[in-house]
Amino acid sequence: MTANNGPPPYVRGVSLTSLLDDRHGPVREWFEDRFPDLRPMQRRWKDAGAVTVHSGVAGGALGQVGAAFDYRFRFWFQLPRIKALLAVASAMALYPHSGDGGHIRLDSLAVDLDDFLDANDPRGRLLAPGDERRLAWFCYVLACDEDR
Repeated sequence: MTANNGPPPYVRGVSLTSLLDDRHGPVREWFEDRFPDLRPMQRRWKDAGAVTVHSGVAGGALGQVGAAFDYRFRFWFQLPRIKALLAVASAMALYPHSGDGGHIRLDSLAVDLDDFLDANDPRGRLLAPGDERRLAWFCYVLACDEDR
């Protein structure tokens, strides 16, 4: 992969929302199997009135928080090849020598995340609180890089 060619064709970004919109997709079916009737919950939500959302993220970057959630949700189901993730692949292509001036080197991040996932398999379970916070940090860094 080079900066001129962009990420390889097998790397593509798909939002969780689009996976849920696919009525016959595996993610939508998983949710429908586990939560077959959401109408009572939806009714209580609407009856509760207007909702105020407070973001603990500087600048209220809710899109990045959503993208970080997408990553964590995906890690629940499978462990991807980290260097094939869109955020890592595109950043390594566009910024191959990043890392000076206090910036995170994406190649180092990929190795660190691979090592973390080898030691803490998050598929189908929540990790210990400290490990879950570390995984959340990795997910948020990946989400932030999608905006580049």
